[in-house]
Amino acid sequence: ALLVCAAAVPATDAPDRIDWLRVLAILAVFFFHSVRFFDPGDWHVKNPTIYPALQVPAMVVVSWIMPLIFVISGASTVRGQ
Repeated sequence: ALLVCAAAVPATDAPDRIDWLRVLAILAVFFFHSVRFFDPGDWHVKNPTIYPALQVPAMVVVSWIMPLIFVISGASTVRGQ
């Protein structure tokens, strides 16, 4: 299904969209690792002040970030970047 959608996008726009997805994915990884200092979960280094509300966004990012990175990687190889 991804290849069908990617084929419908003009070739000039697809690399830019993939690059922006890469940027968003890396920002999400940065967000996840920054939040881990302040959420209640176990982590290597913890801040004494903990914000339980940060656990929900961190779990959303951890659920989607690796599949998104694999999709971006696969789309980059299909498009020949």
